[in-house]
Amino acid sequence: MSWPINNQILAATLVSARWATNILFAEDVPKPVEPSDAESTIVVADGFRAELVAAEPLVHDPMAMEIDENGYAYVLEIPSYNEHGKPGPHTPGSIARLEDVDGDGRFDRRVTFAGDMKYPTGLFCYAGGLFVGDPPNLLYLRDTDGDGRADEREIVFTGFGAAPAGETQLNSFRWGLDNRIHICTGHDGGEIRPANHVVRGSPDPAHANAAGQSTGEVGRPAPNGAPARSVRNRRILLDPRTRIIELTSGRGQHGMSFDDWGRAYVCDNSNPIQLVFYDDRYIERNPLMTAPEATLNIGPGPNFTKIVRLSAPDTWRRVRERLLRERVAVTDTYEWDRNAGVFTSCTGITIYRGDAWPKALRGNAFVGEVANNLVYRARLDTEGLSTSSERADGESGFLASSDTWFRPVQFSHGPDGNLYVIDMYRQLIEGIQWVPPEVVARMDPTAGNDRGRIYRVVPEGFKQPPRAQLGLTTTRELVQQLENHNGWHRDTAARLINERQDHQAAGPLRRLLNDSMFPQARLHALYALDGLGVLDAKDVLVGLSDEHPRVREHAVRLAERFVENAPVREKLIAMINDEDIAVRLQLSFSYGYLPAAARDSALVQVLRRDGENSWFRVAIQSSLASGAADFLARVLADVELRQVGHIREFLSTMASQTGRAKKSGELRVAVEAVDRLTADDANDVAKKLVIALLDGGSGATIDELIERSAGRVRAIATTLLTDSQSTALDKNQPTDARLEAITVLGCGSFSAQRNAFDELLSPQQPQPVQEAVVKILGRFSDAAVAGMMLAKWPGLTPALRASAAEILLSRPEWAEALLTAIENNDILPGDFDPGRVALLQSHPSPKVRERAAAAFAGSTIARRAEVVARYNRCLELDGNIDRGRAVFQKSCAACHKLEGKGAEVGADLTAIRERGPAGALLNILDPNREILPKFLTYVVVNADGRVITGLITKETPNDLTIRQPDGTVVSLPRCDIEDMKSTALSYMPEGLESEIDHQAMADLLAYLMSDESARKEAGGGK
Repeated sequence: MSWPINNQILAATLVSARWATNILFAEDVPKPVEPSDAESTIVVADGFRAELVAAEPLVHDPMAMEIDENGYAYVLEIPSYNEHGKPGPHTPGSIARLEDVDGDGRFDRRVTFAGDMKYPTGLFCYAGGLFVGDPPNLLYLRDTDGDGRADEREIVFTGFGAAPAGETQLNSFRWGLDNRIHICTGHDGGEIRPANHVVRGSPDPAHANAAGQSTGEVGRPAPNGAPARSVRNRRILLDPRTRIIELTSGRGQHGMSFDDWGRAYVCDNSNPIQLVFYDDRYIERNPLMTAPEATLNIGPGPNFTKIVRLSAPDTWRRVRERLLRERVAVTDTYEWDRNAGVFTSCTGITIYRGDAWPKALRGNAFVGEVANNLVYRARLDTEGLSTSSERADGESGFLASSDTWFRPVQFSHGPDGNLYVIDMYRQLIEGIQWVPPEVVARMDPTAGNDRGRIYRVVPEGFKQPPRAQLGLTTTRELVQQLENHNGWHRDTAARLINERQDHQAAGPLRRLLNDSMFPQARLHALYALDGLGVLDAKDVLVGLSDEHPRVREHAVRLAERFVENAPVREKLIAMINDEDIAVRLQLSFSYGYLPAAARDSALVQVLRRDGENSWFRVAIQSSLASGAADFLARVLADVELRQVGHIREFLSTMASQTGRAKKSGELRVAVEAVDRLTADDANDVAKKLVIALLDGGSGATIDELIERSAGRVRAIATTLLTDSQSTALDKNQPTDARLEAITVLGCGSFSAQRNAFDELLSPQQPQPVQEAVVKILGRFSDAAVAGMMLAKWPGLTPALRASAAEILLSRPEWAEALLTAIENNDILPGDFDPGRVALLQSHPSPKVRERAAAAFAGSTIARRAEVVARYNRCLELDGNIDRGRAVFQKSCAACHKLEGKGAEVGADLTAIRERGPAGALLNILDPNREILPKFLTYVVVNADGRVITGLITKETPNDLTIRQPDGTVVSLPRCDIEDMKSTALSYMPEGLESEIDHQAMADLLAYLMSDESARKEAGGGK
């Protein structure tokens, strides 16, 4: 079976028919292996075996599984995967409840717990029901009459991203030590808000409303005007009792797991193991700081660890290679599949925490590689603040299958101490958007959506234990389960204690905290007391004195709410010399909650002992959301301390933060502290701090520093401005020195530097100098800036015009001045590429949008479909790899990287060959046809009215980094953002055909479709 595809794809497919013959012969397509033979296809590491515990028709399309406190397995099914583009309604998703009736470890009975779901992607058991991710909604489903079927459906939150690819949506619901459900948001994120919408009664697909939810009795309607909250690149922490969410670091594409100590690990397609190093709520409290990424790659990258599949090549990949062999010159040693041997589809990372396997495997990481039909395992090792991973098995991984339909998308721990492998079982696991259209047109991308398997990996000699039924135990027995060495039992017991809110558990929990020999149990006891609302200062003090460093580390976090208690506060300060570096780092974050005097005193000691480590400097700055100037003055007064290199560096960081804060009182404190310097090093230190206070134009102005100083700072600032103007205008000075001087000029006033800027924009100046001035001008709000830019327009090069256009589009009044110039024929509409025209026509200002629509109404921007049709003939031309490389360097390398050259801004082109020439051509000429969320263009309005447009390349709780179409990179503090919205346009511009003719396009396609060996033979890899 196949379904129609859009006309552009069909046209491309027909044009390329001469080299796409004999596609997908029936005998080429491997048949699915029946469940009765499935175990024989699996090869597991020595000492283990894989048992098939569920298969079709009992289950189909499993994406995730959770086993509840009574042994029922809830399996999320997603048959609509890869139905994107299919005509007609999509197949609804469902949740199956599986039961092992005879106690042999295999599931025998199925009840459909819930159906009529859009695209379910994650689930978690709580309070007799399930939280379920069904984008755009987060649901809570409950069975109130005991028949195993949900009869109540609540929309808890709505607005999650719902891109067609399931692995980009919210996933991996996990119970945390903090009594909250941690949820990954995937790449798609979303703008979410509370919904509080309840539907009671069995869902009936025949009576679904427009939102896809069944109609029925409705309670607690969604609050009107509830504010939306962005969850892009963040992990959600959901309190299941209060339905309150918080956000933290560690967004995973599809996979997230905790170890015994609450450290979170995530993965994405090419990176199998990533450690979430810190909780970015600490960063969020100081909006003026910029921090390094919280998620660190600790596993092998896609090109550093060889993995060897046991299965034969996927059929569609062999077809693609057949096409490429006919289309592109390749060598005899050409590999059949560049996808083999590297990580391209990592999913479902899970840290093994069971007790049925050998002890040496506890804490190991397991990752599904769905494209290569195997499971990778790595040993994790933590020493100090560093965690590393090491391959634990041979090149085929811990588990591999010879069946190309085997797709291990997720894992689940069981009450029996084993690990369960969730096999979605599909012929095609890749999203159809990444498969050549010639292939999609001739196959069924959903083949296997009536199948699915769940395996249990057990050690040889394993004996099936009795069915666990923690739901029937007493609260006291649940507390005892916190000493169980099987993580499933500890997590489930902790969840049930939280659900029951039985305060009679407090006594047994405190005894566990004080007396247990098992540190994980003591850790759970602390958080269980917290979840019951009975944790007190005495409990925290017990945790702070625990012999195990990880218990002390978590006790420090819990102590943040008890800093008003004198014994707790004194204990925290006394721990500053704790022997464990991770405990000391946590203290550095937590000291931010101490009163200012105690905080600053403690942080100075931290800076003195551990400040050489950059992570400690991050933690210290996060703790100084206020009082940075006072801390700067305190350290600056210590002559010995300020002599140390890394401490001087940190003083500059504090000065930059003070300048950006733009608070008169704090700026005065900093200026006076610098003015008081008298030692021999004073001039050197003072100049660096003055420059830091200016922060390249983002901090204080030179005029502000002069106004607040009567001494050293005034003299330095005045001299700095005078020298910078002289250096900037001196053509005999090195370019780097002139550029640095121009940055300083941007810290002055526009009116005072106007003549200098005018001269520096003259055509006789070097282009880097002109570029620097154009970018500096964007920082001012003076209306005369637009006049200067428009007056200089005729003499600007195309590259400078691109930057100037970004500046003119950044403020509504400047954009109107630009439109006036176009209307008066002073500037031609053709000076602007289609992408910038589209941005003008979608400008935040209604007046600008209206005028732009009229100004560009007569432009000859070709419709994309016509352009694609016109360029289809280049698929018939012979391309040259060397010439294609030159085209790439000229037109693509600004955003894409290949052969180690270019910028990694746009999509990773190592996988472009999987699209085939026709698919790649469509992406190049019609970039807005299909856009991944992370490549959308955004329009951000700053607090001072400046409009910044571009691609979000980095995002933290405090900052956005935006790359503008001219290549300029802008970092924006979130606290300065007034509004932000997507344009629904790709960052990749339309209109590339204006600079790439048919033959050049054929050459570019030949280069993109070639493999490494072919490129070397052509001359590029020598």
